[in-house]
Amino acid sequence: MKIHPNLTIEQVVNEFSSKFPGLKLELYSEEHKEGENSAPSSMLDHSKKLKEINPSLSEVELILDPQMKVSELENEFKNTFGLNV
Repeated sequence: MKIHPNLTIEQVVNEFSSKFPGLKLELYSEEHKEGENSAPSSMLDHSKKLKEINPSLSEVELILDPQMKVSELENEFKNTFGLNV
């Protein structure tokens, strides 16, 4: 899955859903604590471009492994892209 600055959140969410039907991906303005859910009020608008959230974001290929744990996916988004899942 290619992630680049001009993608909207909606495009990322749709791409993820096409690869993993039945799973939902959301991006948030704030990080949540381990074992807790993210606050619905911090969910980002799907029309925002990734560069609006992280101006230093560059194009990267994200390798999604079906065996990944949720925490591993969250860490990958945070550490690689500076995005909260």
